[in-house]
Amino acid sequence: MKFTKANLNYWLKYSDLVTGKGYNLGFLRIEFNEKEMFFTDLDQKLTEVIYIDNKKYIVNNINTYCGFWIYSKEELKKFVKSKEWNFNFKNYGKREKSAIGWHGAGMSRYKNTIIPLEEDNNQYITPKDCTIHHLPNNYINHGSFCSVKFPITIEKNKHN
Repeated sequence: MKFTKANLNYWLKYSDLVTGKGYNLGFLRIEFNEKEMFFTDLDQKLTEVIYIDNKKYIVNNINTYCGFWIYSKEELKKFVKSKEWNFNFKNYGKREKSAIGWHGAGMSRYKNTIIPLEEDNNQYITPKDCTIHHLPNNYINHGSFCSVKFPITIEKNKHN
């Protein structure tokens, strides 16, 4: 996973706000070829939008897995005391359990995993800073992965 300074700044900018409202700030793994970037863990486009303090966020209700997790010190202390800390949850293999953290399917800590949307002309788009490059880039030509292109766009007139 290639975690950059831009990724950290994205997390620092939004994490406290969304966690304080009961949400997890999402990241999306990407891979790319010479022309396009694709999401590795989404098999369909995200479409649900919510609002927090008049800011639009897209809900990742498809697959919150991104191969790693990051929480504040306070959130980590809560996680360590949770039942999920002992990896007693379903829906993931052993390796994936360590990489899902506290925001996996069927867990009750967060309402949802969300990603802020940015305005771009007549649409809203997922920001580049939420993307984490999956360095092996080995899913790009796999039939089950990399079917949704970056960025995810939402027409502005649908969510004003």
